[in-house]
Amino acid sequence: MKRLFRIIFLSAVLVTVVLVACKRDKAPYINFGYTYYPNTVGKYIIYDVESIYSSSFDYKIDTVKYQLKELVQSLFPDNSGRPTQRIERYVKSYDSATWVLRNVCTANVTSTDAEKVENNVRYIKLVFPVALNKFWNGNAYNTLGTWNYSYTAVDQPMSINNQFFDSVLTVVQLGDSNVISDSLYIERYARNIGLVYKSVTAVTNDCTSLGTTGSLLGRQYTTGIFKYSLTINSHN
Repeated sequence: MKRLFRIIFLSAVLVTVVLVACKRDKAPYINFGYTYYPNTVGKYIIYDVESIYSSSFDYKIDTVKYQLKELVQSLFPDNSGRPTQRIERYVKSYDSATWVLRNVCTANVTSTDAEKVENNVRYIKLVFPVALNKFWNGNAYNTLGTWNYSYTAVDQPMSINNQFFDSVLTVVQLGDSNVISDSLYIERYARNIGLVYKSVTAVTNDCTSLGTTGSLLGRQYTTGIFKYSLTINSHN
């Protein structure tokens, strides 16, 4: 009987040691955020697009509205052997049922970032793992100059165009304000969907006189306003 108790006791100790060791060796879970940029063939998103431009030259306001469809048509290996999305972009007017192919762009989702090539210019759209206040140079792979992108919201519930998304990631690509111009570029991504909102605001000003330190001595007026928004309408 004593021998049986001893065997049971030793077995219990052994199991406890194994469980503790397994628990100690188990790495903490990290949510990298890859689902913010799906890599699925056949995935499409339809956007409502609005572009507004106003100039002090003729005081006219030009507004253009249309719909844009982005379709991940296929995956192919790039020169480095990385899986690459072929994204076909179609446009149509609101009163038309016919989509017209506008252009094709590509995207790569790696273990460290999501890159998109538009008009032969490569941008780093996201970096992984996502984290609040994390920043990076979105133009690191092009010659457009340094833009410090940053995450200002992660996994935030949000309603966009009367659609509710439980986890939205906000990227501020550029937020710059001075006496000459004001610029704000924002993109928002939803988990398992992708880009759901994009906003560009660029305002240019004219100053009749500036002090040596940049202080405004004369009057200042706005010479141009450009606003562009891309908002999700539907997706599969």
